[in-house]
Amino acid sequence: MAIIKGFGPADSTADTAGTGGITYIERRASNKNDERNIYVIKGHLLPPMSKRKNFQGKSRYFQRGELGLSDDWELAHLWPPRFGDEAAAGIMWAPQEMNQDFQNHKVEPWLQGLRSSSHSAAIEITAIAASWCPKFLAAKGNPDYKGAEFLKWVCYEVSNCPTGTPSPAGGGPLLGSSIHLQLEPLQPGHVPNVVNVEVGTLLNWN
Repeated sequence: MAIIKGFGPADSTADTAGTGGITYIERRASNKNDERNIYVIKGHLLPPMSKRKNFQGKSRYFQRGELGLSDDWELAHLWPPRFGDEAAAGIMWAPQEMNQDFQNHKVEPWLQGLRSSSHSAAIEITAIAASWCPKFLAAKGNPDYKGAEFLKWVCYEVSNCPTGTPSPAGGGPLLGSSIHLQLEPLQPGHVPNVVNVEVGTLLNWN
């Protein structure tokens, strides 16, 4: 069972699929003026789940129409079913570019590639994400989003792996490799772009 911090005993936003992949979940208030919450999830990669829990379909996350969002927005997982477990914690609204182009098509396949290259040995990762502060967004002219959380940045780091595990891109050790993605602030009538991408030298997405 995962260690859970920062959630009430009946808070279902700390739920997981229960496959055992996730070992730690934390939510804490950020100390930055433009951020609301920091989410931290730790665990090891498992084979992708065949059936997801669909936590993002729950009413607590609202839907696009309720928030006045266009189809360019999606609810993005911090720990998706593709990692072999699924977390409700850290699910936030993000542009399609972030959720599809970067997370679904680059980050997630790369991390699953690590699991495959390790011959099923444990690959442990730490996933961290921050949401924008509602007061900060309101000051920029955004409407009241009813407490819905919008992704500001997300980071995935390889926190433990068998000694000598190579990166799928080749060229050296894997431990400590990380991927950090950041979005520009929300503006009325504008879908934010990914403005900062930091990847380790071992990562090759081309």
